[in-house]
Amino acid sequence: MGPTPSGARDATASAPTGPARIVAEPGEVVRGQDPDGLVTVGRDLAGAVVEIRLTDGWRTRATAATLGAHVLRAHEASALEYLRRRLAASRGEGPSVPVPREDAPPVEPAEFSSEELLEALAAQEAEQPGLRAARAQRPAERTVRDVEGWVTATAVGESVRSLELDAARLRVVPDASVEQALLRVLAQVTASAAEVQRAFERDFPATARLAAMSAAIRQARSGGRS
Repeated sequence: MGPTPSGARDATASAPTGPARIVAEPGEVVRGQDPDGLVTVGRDLAGAVVEIRLTDGWRTRATAATLGAHVLRAHEASALEYLRRRLAASRGEGPSVPVPREDAPPVEPAEFSSEELLEALAAQEAEQPGLRAARAQRPAERTVRDVEGWVTATAVGESVRSLELDAARLRVVPDASVEQALLRVLAQVTASAAEVQRAFERDFPATARLAAMSAAIRQARSGGRS
């Protein structure tokens, strides 16, 4: 994608900050909307964003300067609805469908000896100098751009902080293409966060191991609820 055409105005939208056991039927999509009803974001039972829908006539009520904020509010609303249903299922308020994320490692049993825990702590302590240096050098935010180059997300982990849309392209592409570009960039945020996590586990295996042990212990204490 070449440079942004002259005169095009890029929009930056700040985001409010928005696997699994959830009350739902298999194949159901959990949806959330922005307060103005312009954008709907849907998630599958693993919590992944699988659809973005723009309401008919949205172009008369939003611009490149504001659409990103609508998307992010809908994104947050869908996350909250997903968590609400998951919490309801964990309380036994309805049938539950366990659907772990495909990329999530299995949680190992929480039976660790004192010797294992001490060894894990010692190994993690040895990684601390390198870990501090890596954290100091790693930028807090990442920029993720759609393959077509006109939708850009700023993210920390899987949390999308802002969306930027090229106004010149937004004026000429059909609604379906806008929806697909937004969906792609959100999927790329998730994929890049997973890659960052894999790199961390590769570079600091002892720290990752201790975190996994802690997660297993917490899950055991909570009765197996994720």
